[in-house]
Amino acid sequence: MAIAVAADCLSFATTAAGRSSATATTDRLGYSASSTIPVAATSSSHAPPTRAPSARQQRSQRRLTSDMISFRTVEIPVTATDDLSTTVVPAGGRRHSNPNRFRSAYKIEAAAAPSPPATSAGTPGAYATASLLGGGATVTNPRSIAFPGHSRSRSGGSFGRLPSTGGTGGGLERKFSSTSNTSSMAGALRDQLSIAAPANGGILDATAKPATVWSIFVQTVMRHTDAIALSGHGHNEPEVKYTWVEYYEHVHTVAKVLAHLQFASGEGAVICAKSSPELYFLNLAVLSVGGVVSHIRPSWTTDELVDHIFVNTNARILIIDELHDNFVEALRRAKTQFRAIIVLRQDPMDLIIALDNPMTVINMEDLYTLANNVNEVAIDLLNDRAATQACCLMSFGYDEHGHVRGISLSHDNVMFTASSVASSFGPLSSVDRMVGYIPLYHVAAQILEIYMPMVSALSVICAPSYNTPVVKVITRKKPTIFFATPDTWARFSVQVYKAKSDVNSILYRWAKTRATNNSKKLLFGQDSHRSLGYMIAKKLVLNNIKKRIGLESCHACYSVLAPLDFELEKLFKTIDIPIYQVFGCAETTGFAAINYPHAWEFGSSGRALKGTIITCDEVTQEVLLCGRNVFSGYVQNGQTAPSMPRDRWFRFRQRGFLTPNGFLKINDPQDFVVLSTGDWIPVKPYEEALEATEPELDRAVLVGEGRSFLSVLLFMKVNPLTSARASSKTGSSNSAALSEDALHIGKMIRSPATTVAEAIKCQAWAVHFDKVLEALPEKCGLSGFHIRKWILMADAFTVESGEIDPDTGEVKRKVVDGKYQSLLDSLYT
Repeated sequence: MAIAVAADCLSFATTAAGRSSATATTDRLGYSASSTIPVAATSSSHAPPTRAPSARQQRSQRRLTSDMISFRTVEIPVTATDDLSTTVVPAGGRRHSNPNRFRSAYKIEAAAAPSPPATSAGTPGAYATASLLGGGATVTNPRSIAFPGHSRSRSGGSFGRLPSTGGTGGGLERKFSSTSNTSSMAGALRDQLSIAAPANGGILDATAKPATVWSIFVQTVMRHTDAIALSGHGHNEPEVKYTWVEYYEHVHTVAKVLAHLQFASGEGAVICAKSSPELYFLNLAVLSVGGVVSHIRPSWTTDELVDHIFVNTNARILIIDELHDNFVEALRRAKTQFRAIIVLRQDPMDLIIALDNPMTVINMEDLYTLANNVNEVAIDLLNDRAATQACCLMSFGYDEHGHVRGISLSHDNVMFTASSVASSFGPLSSVDRMVGYIPLYHVAAQILEIYMPMVSALSVICAPSYNTPVVKVITRKKPTIFFATPDTWARFSVQVYKAKSDVNSILYRWAKTRATNNSKKLLFGQDSHRSLGYMIAKKLVLNNIKKRIGLESCHACYSVLAPLDFELEKLFKTIDIPIYQVFGCAETTGFAAINYPHAWEFGSSGRALKGTIITCDEVTQEVLLCGRNVFSGYVQNGQTAPSMPRDRWFRFRQRGFLTPNGFLKINDPQDFVVLSTGDWIPVKPYEEALEATEPELDRAVLVGEGRSFLSVLLFMKVNPLTSARASSKTGSSNSAALSEDALHIGKMIRSPATTVAEAIKCQAWAVHFDKVLEALPEKCGLSGFHIRKWILMADAFTVESGEIDPDTGEVKRKVVDGKYQSLLDSLYT
């Protein structure tokens, strides 16, 4: 018996009695049909009226015809229990029983903060106890959801291409028109909006009690219906703006397709894509049905993707901007069956041909077309059972030994942090706007660009970073609040110097003094009065400079992900742009300490995030954190880390101290180097690999804290007797003779050098160390981060010279950065 399938997308056939199977063929658009995806079946009596093909459909048909390429046929087993004609009806007899009503968050009793541990603990860290992949409701018999018994929507074109209306009424009715006798999702939303609070509600407080991401999002939609939530460019399209209710509509549409694809609660979506409205829709749609989102960087190797990321996230959906060889190979070797691969910035046919594998590959246009032919899904029914402590976000990085690990964050982690950050940065409202451009594989970027706007209703401008410099986007869009990494602030400084050169030098020196003094007045809110001199300087000089770099409308600017260089901080303060530093890591949901207007201290990481506690171990000087922003646990090899120690404090492997005013200062980073791009790089894999494989080296010290790339300081082995004799005579060991191991390698590379001083000047050693660094990535096993430069040091690090800790024997990296700053600067200029 043959069954016709909606939208001419797929076709099914059933074999003779006694053996049931289904055959999936290639759709008219040329995309391979997945063997696990049911589609909405309609009879001829329910077919939509015949109409001329749209321009988009004509373009799609021109893209591929049947005589251009052939596809294999895939056999899909169908069990006798699968009913292709029934529809799941929620309890109560109604298909949608007010599906958009806000479900109140679970009430919990706030526990008293634990006392800081009296002595140092030997454990590497403490973790908040939570269920990682638990919570949420699985879709019962999703095949039956995909085959409704009533007629489909009459919407003609692609949902994603309908023009923005800026309101709720007509747009909702046009996009969600249906002949079904049951109430539609849009109708339920309109009922709620009629009694919703006006769009002036300010920041939602998610710190009082735990809440899921979806519940906060629905509240914001109801409070700020017509305010602009997102704006950005689609692929090869002009800028489009979306109100909060339109944001909701798109998320709901994508969620329908995910449910249709049998994407269930607890399953993961791995995302490698840049900021765009479509990415926001997909991100929230995954969470709305109880899934786990994991944004990753594109440089992960195939082995890391297959053996760690796909396994630990239970990945079933892959969302990518464009084709990368490592992803293609990872999909071929994947141990789990992906339900779909969604391509945002590239023709899906390229990926289908490259895979040569029967996988479902679609773009957003196809996704919206498919959404018109599937049944409505009550998202709240899927999301109701989602526990606030269930994992919703997973970030991946390396531990201190270079092993890949996942960091699990719960709904409560995310929304508590977003709400606390918004209240600290505030007051924020729907009239504020920010530019979203920071790579979303950083947890802090996700909090700032996706989740903080949910509680504050500010508008996010998705910067088309794939083809437009950020500085140009900022100058054009004029954000009211701006976040940037030190690397981006360094690029902005170039524009500042250009703008300064056009101002009279005497006038500029006078204006920068007024700006600096005004910034000091605002410390702790001591004096909000602005002097006449400052107002004149602002009018004549400062505003013009800020206008040149697009920040004249900003009421606050922040440096995130990495420590900001002091000189950059001073520079921007002289043009009346104080930059407030924040501190955090993935384990603290991106934020742990914050500087902000009226509460900042120069050179510090800030005070503890609102509702959290920071202290320092008196023995080890390690930073200790406690609060609802602390992550749920590490995930490695599909297993979670053991439950947290009794003291309930997360032990952060950075040494620091608290100032008398309660501001945190990191004085000795350990285990990791934090680049100006916000990437955390473990030092041991690089240093141990160099020392183990290069017999001529006595020590290797990785550097690059707060800088744009990694470098290394190399120390050659020397003869201990000649080294001591040389040091006693000259106070330096650079004239010490090389050791036997070093001389042996020197002969192999044909170097005549016999002392450290000669090796420093020897071209043969320079070529040798270049080759060593080129081969290093294969030895240390870390992907994406290469050591680009090296320096052969003349003198060894010792306890007496201050670079070595006398208690632990470890390198004092902060001391090294300060003592050899001019030498390190020469590597980065």
